[in-house]
Amino acid sequence: MQKIRTAQKPDRTQSWLIRKAGLDPEKWLVLFQDMYYLHLVDRGMEQREPMIVDRLTGERVKGGSGTKRKKHDMRGNGGS
Repeated sequence: MQKIRTAQKPDRTQSWLIRKAGLDPEKWLVLFQDMYYLHLVDRGMEQREPMIVDRLTGERVKGGSGTKRKKHDMRGNGGS
């Protein structure tokens, strides 16, 4: 079972990555980040569906457009 996490205001590096993904950092909270992805939630939404941003490329991977999550190979390049 996964822990429930508390969303937090993005730090400077996370804000830069959120802007690179074409989003406004003031409207998003960071749920958590792992080695490859930054998991965000919208500040204003009651039902918070996470937005996932690829930390290596700065692209939105999931959320908003409903795209599927990419897999990375061991070299850090995006897979299929």
